[in-house]
Amino acid sequence: MLKLIINADDFGMNAGVSHGILRALTEGIVSDTTLMVGMPYAEQAAALVLGAGISRIGIHLTLTCGKPVSPAGDVPSLVDESGCFYPKTALMLEHATAEDVEKEYRAQIAKFFSLGLGMTHIDSHHHSHFYGGNLDIAIKLAKELNVPMRHHNIVAGRDTKTAIIAAGLRTPADFTIGFYENGVSIAQLQAEILRHVECGIQSLEVMCHPAYVEQELIKSSSYNVWRANELAVLTSYEMKRFIRDNDIQLTNFDRI
Repeated sequence: MLKLIINADDFGMNAGVSHGILRALTEGIVSDTTLMVGMPYAEQAAALVLGAGISRIGIHLTLTCGKPVSPAGDVPSLVDESGCFYPKTALMLEHATAEDVEKEYRAQIAKFFSLGLGMTHIDSHHHSHFYGGNLDIAIKLAKELNVPMRHHNIVAGRDTKTAIIAAGLRTPADFTIGFYENGVSIAQLQAEILRHVECGIQSLEVMCHPAYVEQELIKSSSYNVWRANELAVLTSYEMKRFIRDNDIQLTNFDRI
Protein backbone atom coordinates (compact mmCIF):
# COMPACT_ATOMS: atom_id res chain seq x y z
CA MET A 1 0.00 0.00 0.00
CA LEU A 2 1.30 3.45 -0.94
CA LYS A 3 1.54 5.93 1.91
CA LEU A 4 0.70 9.23 0.23
CA ILE A 5 1.48 12.65 1.69
CA ILE A 6 -0.11 15.52 -0.19
CA ASN A 7 1.59 18.51 1.39
CA ALA A 8 0.42 22.09 0.83
CA ASP A 9 3.22 24.65 0.91
CA ASP A 10 2.87 28.34 1.85
CA PHE A 11 0.32 28.10 4.68
CA GLY A 12 0.17 31.54 6.28
CA MET A 13 1.33 33.42 3.16
CA ASN A 14 -1.96 35.35 3.15
CA ALA A 15 -5.66 34.83 3.86
CA GLY A 16 -6.59 33.35 0.47
CA VAL A 17 -3.79 30.80 0.55
CA SER A 18 -4.49 29.83 4.15
CA HIS A 19 -8.26 29.42 3.76
CA GLY A 20 -7.74 27.46 0.55
CA ILE A 21 -5.31 25.10 2.24
CA LEU A 22 -7.64 24.67 5.21
CA ARG A 23 -10.45 23.66 2.86
CA ALA A 24 -8.15 21.19 1.08
CA LEU A 25 -7.16 19.72 4.46
CA THR A 26 -10.71 19.39 5.79
CA GLU A 27 -12.69 18.68 2.61
CA GLY A 28 -10.10 17.33 0.20
CA ILE A 29 -7.10 15.03 -0.02
CA VAL A 30 -4.38 17.33 1.31
CA SER A 31 -2.92 15.54 4.33
CA ASP A 32 -0.23 17.92 5.64
CA THR A 33 0.83 21.54 5.25
CA THR A 34 3.76 23.77 6.15
CA LEU A 35 3.54 27.18 7.81
CA MET A 36 5.50 30.30 6.81
CA VAL A 37 5.84 31.68 10.32
CA GLY A 38 7.33 35.03 9.28
CA MET A 39 4.40 36.12 7.14
CA PRO A 40 1.80 38.58 8.48
CA TYR A 41 -1.01 35.98 8.35
CA ALA A 42 0.92 33.26 10.20
CA GLU A 43 -0.81 33.63 13.56
CA GLN A 44 -4.27 33.63 11.97
CA ALA A 45 -3.33 30.57 9.92
CA ALA A 46 -2.23 28.70 13.03
CA ALA A 47 -5.55 29.59 14.66
CA LEU A 48 -7.39 28.23 11.61
CA VAL A 49 -5.90 24.74 11.83
CA LEU A 50 -6.10 24.60 15.61
CA GLY A 51 -9.75 25.61 15.38
CA ALA A 52 -10.30 22.75 12.92
CA GLY A 53 -8.79 20.25 15.35
CA ILE A 54 -5.45 19.99 13.50
CA SER A 55 -2.64 20.48 16.01
CA ARG A 56 0.36 19.16 14.05
CA ILE A 57 1.68 20.57 10.77
CA GLY A 58 5.09 21.28 9.24
CA ILE A 59 7.26 24.38 9.08
CA HIS A 60 8.06 26.06 5.75
CA LEU A 61 11.46 27.58 6.50
CA THR A 62 11.73 30.84 4.61
CA LEU A 63 14.70 32.88 3.41
CA THR A 64 13.35 34.37 0.16
CA CYS A 65 9.94 35.91 0.98
CA GLY A 66 8.94 38.65 3.39
CA LYS A 67 11.00 39.61 6.42
CA PRO A 68 12.96 37.56 8.94
CA VAL A 69 11.57 36.62 12.33
CA SER A 70 14.89 37.72 13.81
CA PRO A 71 15.61 41.45 14.02
CA ALA A 72 17.09 42.38 10.64
CA GLY A 73 20.25 43.67 12.34
CA ASP A 74 20.85 40.24 13.84
CA VAL A 75 20.90 38.52 10.43
CA PRO A 76 22.40 41.19 8.15
CA SER A 77 23.55 38.79 5.44
CA LEU A 78 19.98 37.62 4.80
CA VAL A 79 18.34 40.99 4.13
CA ASP A 80 18.52 43.83 1.64
CA GLU A 81 18.61 47.52 2.48
CA SER A 82 14.87 47.51 3.27
CA GLY A 83 15.22 44.72 5.83
CA CYS A 84 13.48 42.15 3.61
CA PHE A 85 14.80 38.78 2.47
CA TYR A 86 16.36 38.69 -1.00
CA PRO A 87 13.53 37.50 -3.29
CA LYS A 88 15.60 35.01 -5.29
CA THR A 89 17.46 31.91 -4.11
CA ALA A 90 20.58 32.89 -6.07
CA LEU A 91 20.75 36.27 -4.33
CA MET A 92 20.17 34.68 -0.95
CA LEU A 93 23.02 32.23 -1.52
CA GLU A 94 25.31 35.02 -2.73
CA HIS A 95 24.94 36.93 0.52
CA ALA A 96 23.91 34.50 3.29
CA THR A 97 26.29 33.30 5.98
CA ALA A 98 25.79 29.97 7.71
CA GLU A 99 25.65 31.73 11.09
CA ASP A 100 22.76 33.95 10.01
CA VAL A 101 20.88 31.10 8.32
CA GLU A 102 21.01 28.98 11.46
CA LYS A 103 20.04 31.92 13.64
CA GLU A 104 17.01 32.70 11.47
CA TYR A 105 15.96 29.06 11.13
CA ARG A 106 16.05 28.73 14.92
CA ALA A 107 13.99 31.91 15.32
CA GLN A 108 11.38 30.59 12.89
CA ILE A 109 11.19 27.26 14.71
CA ALA A 110 10.76 29.02 18.06
CA LYS A 111 7.99 31.17 16.58
CA PHE A 112 6.30 28.04 15.22
CA PHE A 113 6.13 26.39 18.64
CA SER A 114 4.99 29.64 20.28
CA LEU A 115 1.81 29.39 18.19
CA GLY A 116 0.78 26.20 19.99
CA LEU A 117 1.52 23.82 17.13
CA GLY A 118 3.28 20.47 17.04
CA MET A 119 5.70 19.90 14.15
CA THR A 120 5.31 17.07 11.65
CA HIS A 121 8.32 17.94 9.49
CA ILE A 122 10.63 20.52 7.93
CA ASP A 123 10.62 21.81 4.36
CA SER A 124 11.28 25.25 2.88
CA HIS A 125 10.07 28.02 0.60
CA HIS A 126 11.74 27.87 -2.83
CA HIS A 127 13.56 24.76 -1.51
CA SER A 128 16.10 27.05 0.15
CA HIS A 129 17.07 24.39 2.71
CA PHE A 130 18.60 22.24 -0.05
CA TYR A 131 21.24 24.72 -1.22
CA GLY A 132 24.77 25.48 -0.09
CA GLY A 133 25.35 24.77 3.58
CA ASN A 134 21.66 25.23 4.36
CA LEU A 135 20.99 21.51 4.01
CA ASP A 136 23.46 20.65 6.77
CA ILE A 137 21.93 23.29 9.02
CA ALA A 138 18.40 22.02 8.38
CA ILE A 139 19.51 18.42 9.02
CA LYS A 140 21.12 19.51 12.29
CA LEU A 141 17.90 21.17 13.43
CA ALA A 142 15.70 18.29 12.30
CA LYS A 143 17.86 15.92 14.33
CA GLU A 144 17.52 18.14 17.39
CA LEU A 145 13.74 18.17 16.93
CA ASN A 146 13.53 14.51 15.85
CA VAL A 147 11.29 15.36 12.89
CA PRO A 148 11.39 14.20 9.25
CA MET A 149 12.46 16.39 6.33
CA ARG A 150 11.47 16.79 2.71
CA HIS A 151 14.03 15.67 0.15
CA HIS A 152 14.27 16.62 -3.52
CA ASN A 153 16.67 14.00 -4.90
CA ILE A 154 19.68 15.73 -6.53
CA VAL A 155 19.94 19.49 -5.88
CA ALA A 156 23.01 21.52 -6.85
CA GLY A 157 24.97 18.30 -7.28
CA ARG A 158 24.07 16.89 -3.88
CA ASP A 159 21.90 13.85 -3.19
CA THR A 160 19.56 15.36 -0.58
CA LYS A 161 17.70 12.11 0.11
CA THR A 162 20.91 10.21 0.86
CA ALA A 163 22.18 13.01 3.11
CA ILE A 164 18.94 13.09 5.10
CA ILE A 165 18.77 9.32 5.53
CA ALA A 166 22.49 9.14 6.45
CA ALA A 167 21.75 11.55 9.28
CA GLY A 168 19.19 9.11 10.65
CA LEU A 169 16.19 11.17 9.65
CA ARG A 170 12.98 10.00 8.05
CA THR A 171 11.92 11.20 4.60
CA PRO A 172 9.45 9.81 2.04
CA ALA A 173 10.75 7.26 -0.44
CA ASP A 174 10.01 9.67 -3.27
CA PHE A 175 9.02 13.29 -3.84
CA THR A 176 7.35 14.90 -6.85
CA ILE A 177 6.82 18.45 -8.04
CA GLY A 178 4.81 17.20 -11.02
CA PHE A 179 1.53 18.66 -9.72
CA TYR A 180 2.44 22.19 -10.77
CA GLU A 181 1.50 24.60 -13.58
CA ASN A 182 0.67 22.46 -16.65
CA GLY A 183 0.69 19.37 -14.47
CA VAL A 184 -2.35 20.55 -12.53
CA SER A 185 -5.19 18.26 -13.57
CA ILE A 186 -7.04 15.27 -12.18
CA ALA A 187 -5.66 13.03 -14.92
CA GLN A 188 -2.04 14.13 -14.38
CA LEU A 189 -2.21 13.74 -10.60
CA GLN A 190 -3.80 10.31 -10.85
CA ALA A 191 -1.18 9.18 -13.36
CA GLU A 192 1.67 10.42 -11.16
CA ILE A 193 0.32 8.57 -8.12
CA LEU A 194 -0.41 5.38 -10.07
CA ARG A 195 3.13 5.37 -11.48
CA HIS A 196 4.45 5.14 -7.92
CA VAL A 197 1.91 2.49 -6.94
CA GLU A 198 2.93 0.33 -9.91
CA CYS A 199 6.63 0.74 -9.07
CA GLY A 200 6.02 -0.47 -5.52
CA ILE A 201 7.12 2.78 -3.91
CA GLN A 202 6.27 2.70 -0.19
CA SER A 203 5.78 6.42 0.42
CA LEU A 204 5.42 9.53 -1.74
CA GLU A 205 5.17 13.25 -1.08
CA VAL A 206 3.26 15.34 -3.61
CA MET A 207 3.97 19.05 -3.23
CA CYS A 208 1.00 21.34 -3.86
CA HIS A 209 -0.12 24.97 -3.50
CA PRO A 210 -3.94 25.22 -3.31
CA ALA A 211 -5.49 28.62 -2.61
CA TYR A 212 -8.33 31.00 -3.12
CA VAL A 213 -6.78 33.48 -5.54
CA GLU A 214 -7.11 37.05 -4.34
CA GLN A 215 -5.48 40.29 -5.42
CA GLU A 216 -2.88 40.07 -2.66
CA LEU A 217 -1.66 36.73 -4.00
CA ILE A 218 -1.54 38.00 -7.59
CA LYS A 219 0.62 40.92 -6.43
CA SER A 220 2.99 38.84 -4.32
CA SER A 221 3.44 35.57 -6.23
CA SER A 222 3.93 34.72 -9.89
CA TYR A 223 2.38 31.32 -9.13
CA ASN A 224 -1.19 32.47 -8.56
CA VAL A 225 -4.08 31.45 -10.85
CA TRP A 226 -2.81 27.86 -10.94
CA ARG A 227 -3.49 27.63 -7.22
CA ALA A 228 -7.24 27.84 -7.72
CA ASN A 229 -7.00 24.97 -10.21
CA GLU A 230 -5.05 22.96 -7.63
CA LEU A 231 -7.73 23.59 -5.01
CA ALA A 232 -10.44 22.36 -7.40
CA VAL A 233 -8.53 19.16 -8.17
CA LEU A 234 -7.58 18.44 -4.57
CA THR A 235 -11.15 18.79 -3.30
CA SER A 236 -12.79 16.97 -6.22
CA TYR A 237 -14.97 13.91 -5.79
CA GLU A 238 -12.94 12.20 -8.53
CA MET A 239 -9.70 12.43 -6.53
CA LYS A 240 -11.31 11.30 -3.29
CA ARG A 241 -12.83 8.30 -5.09
CA PHE A 242 -9.51 7.54 -6.78
CA ILE A 243 -7.70 7.44 -3.42
CA ARG A 244 -10.34 5.11 -1.98
CA ASP A 245 -10.59 2.80 -5.00
CA ASN A 246 -6.82 2.32 -5.28
CA ASP A 247 -6.29 1.45 -1.62
CA ILE A 248 -3.96 4.41 -1.06
CA GLN A 249 -3.29 5.54 2.50
CA LEU A 250 -3.37 9.30 2.89
CA THR A 251 -1.03 10.24 5.71
CA ASN A 252 1.28 12.96 7.03
CA PHE A 253 4.98 13.06 7.88
CA ASP A 254 4.31 11.75 11.40
CA ARG A 255 3.45 8.35 9.93
CA ILE A 256 6.10 7.63 7.32
